[in-house]
Amino acid sequence: LCNHNLTLQAPFSVELHVEALLVMDLHSHAFHSEVIGLLGGRYYEEGAVLRITRSQPCKSNSSGVHCDMCPVSQTEASERLHAEDLEVVGWYHSHPKFFPNPSVQDLDTQSNMQSWLCKSSVAFVSFILSPYCPTSRTLASEYRCMIVEKNEDAGPLGTPYRLKVDVVSYGLSVTTFMNQIAQIFTLSENSNMGVVDFSSLYSSNLSYTDKCVESAKHHLSQCDPLVGETLLKNVLRAVSSACKTLSVLKQSVTVGVEI
Repeated sequence: LCNHNLTLQAPFSVELHVEALLVMDLHSHAFHSEVIGLLGGRYYEEGAVLRITRSQPCKSNSSGVHCDMCPVSQTEASERLHAEDLEVVGWYHSHPKFFPNPSVQDLDTQSNMQSWLCKSSVAFVSFILSPYCPTSRTLASEYRCMIVEKNEDAGPLGTPYRLKVDVVSYGLSVTTFMNQIAQIFTLSENSNMGVVDFSSLYSSNLSYTDKCVESAKHHLSQCDPLVGETLLKNVLRAVSSACKTLSVLKQSVTVGVEI
């Protein structure tokens, strides 16, 4: 892991819609290997705030400890975001079993992606999620958001800024959330390795489905405004249903491989 200082003052704030966070969280829970995707939103110069409203899961070329985004999948994800009149304002990936601090490779990738994809008026960030880190204090995935800035004193990797993230829930829709996670199902169907069996046990008394639902519940509890009880139950039911679907797809892929 990289030991760079992530406490420097950042040049803008980040507002993340909980829908986008839940999609990233489910995607990271669905694979034992690293996953990757793009983030869509807009940067508002007035107030210096980056609003992220969508996350688009992408196909990754993963080695188990590092992953790169499939160029075709990246293009398709970008097109889906642009179709919603959103800019590509960031990317995310997972560190399945270790803390979400950026590695040297992560810093290099972020620096390169900022150069390739960031327009002069748009901020571009990186999210790292850790769904199964054994040292986590809660069942929720821990996550970090950062940018990298070049300066003369920082060396070739630049200076990483850890950004404060405000999670919002306005307009939260179960239907929209379910539509957004359809891409995770597609990725699961087309993969025969690293897919989590959500019906199996995560710990002695907790299934992987339970773990994922508890993570989503925690994220929803941190929203502003707070999510109402009925909506909360419906979203968590949707997460649980998605986990069951992924388990079925996992079994189907396994049977196909055995045949």
